[in-house]
Amino acid sequence: MTEGDKLYVNNINGSTDEFTVLGYGRSAKVNLLRRSCSYRKYDLVKLSCAHAMAMLCLKHGDEYGTSIYNHSSQMYSKESYLLAYLEPICAAPLELEWSVAREYLKMQVLPPDFNPKLERRKMENKDRTWMYNRLYPNYAGLREEYKAAVDGFIAKAMPLNDFLIEGTIRCPCWKCKCCKLLSPDVVTLHLYRKGFMLNYTVWTAHGESSAVNNFAFQNYV
Repeated sequence: MTEGDKLYVNNINGSTDEFTVLGYGRSAKVNLLRRSCSYRKYDLVKLSCAHAMAMLCLKHGDEYGTSIYNHSSQMYSKESYLLAYLEPICAAPLELEWSVAREYLKMQVLPPDFNPKLERRKMENKDRTWMYNRLYPNYAGLREEYKAAVDGFIAKAMPLNDFLIEGTIRCPCWKCKCCKLLSPDVVTLHLYRKGFMLNYTVWTAHGESSAVNNFAFQNYV
């Protein structure tokens, strides 16, 4: 019994072509003449498997590498590869040799239809001072431009709110801080009374292009 690369080769019958290869708790019977192995890989691939290589190492010693092709299918030989690619396979002729009907030459080929990827709205940044200039001096009442801007905010936020509870908006007032879903009328009332939350600078519908907290402002993104 001879050890070869963690595989043990045993010649039970005394034949030069039949061997039993032991390793990893299993045994395999290999026949070099038939190019078969009980593991079936040698039979199917027709290329020397690990068990056949162990046999060749025992049979031919250090020169076993030159005998691999003698015990494998001829399609793996260098000559077979050269013959396979000796002639071009499905080669396209030169453009000058193309034969195309005239109606196809005049035909305009357009790219296939596709759905463009949805992106954020690209709008110019607007003046946001109205958000924190809610009242007239001496608390004389709400500024008219503030009221108009709040109405614009409601109109912009509602169409972007389809995936939330129907008919509601995240209220960005000083008290709710975008944590409550309220009706447009209640949001308007909150913004009139409390004003916008501090540092509220994320409003994609009015021009900002990045969100600090996607969850808090997802109805505006």
